[in-house]
Amino acid sequence: MSHPAYYVIRLRSNYFNLYDGNAQKVSLLQYFENLGENETGSVSLYYKSKDGYMPIRICAIRKTKEAEMDGISRIKKSNIKKMRGKVSKIQSAYNRYVIVATSLSSEVTASRILELYRMRWQINALKKSAKTIEAWFYGKLLISAICEALVNKGRFPPCKHNLSRNSSLWTELKVAFDLLAFTILHSLKLLTIYDNLHLLTLFCANSKRKRPPALFRFIALCA
Repeated sequence: MSHPAYYVIRLRSNYFNLYDGNAQKVSLLQYFENLGENETGSVSLYYKSKDGYMPIRICAIRKTKEAEMDGISRIKKSNIKKMRGKVSKIQSAYNRYVIVATSLSSEVTASRILELYRMRWQINALKKSAKTIEAWFYGKLLISAICEALVNKGRFPPCKHNLSRNSSLWTELKVAFDLLAFTILHSLKLLTIYDNLHLLTLFCANSKRKRPPALFRFIALCA
């Protein structure tokens, strides 16, 4: 028995039209205009395909003012690269939210769906060749598996300073990833090298005669 394919994708302003139960085209943002900062919401609508009107669930979270300003800056840079003018009204309106489309049912909360999306784009491969994409994917998969094992071993973040009240799957995995990164960097002595990087710079600036013994002293320092 085959299982249905589930998806969670980012929804932009110009992706496709959405319709209500009466096959009437709707303006999506009207359903989320009353959301406060970091508040989530969802609505069940329809999109038009060759098979007729198909159901789709839309989930959104309202950005903070800081995140909204960061988004405007990115849009401006993108518009400049694409030889466009200022930020359009529709770009500005959609920038107030992170909006995703999903086939997951209402049994999964909007906040959890947005968490799933946030974790999904962490493994997006910014590569082109098949070999580098495969290496990138399996590397990310290994890190994810280790982080999941750490989270299952002990809850993150620690239950103090009311952190547990704001805990989420994303924050738990983020803390686990930071712990993993620190452990790897420490085992490779990279933290020691970083702390003494100014010395390495000075040693490399020495004359050819003085440089090798200076570098050997640096290696001994970081050992």
